[in-house]
Amino acid sequence: MDGIKYAVFTDKSIRLLGKNQYTSNVESRSTRTEIKHWVELLNS
Repeated sequence: MDGIKYAVFTDKSIRLLGKNQYTSNVESRSTRTEIKHWVELLNS
């Protein structure tokens, strides 16, 4: 899970939490598939 640096908390990102959309800063070389995998690990 080295690819996710930190969560981003702004007014917009907090509103998106209500729609189950998360905002975070990730490594630039990370793929969408890797990010999805990391988020699924965090939620399990």
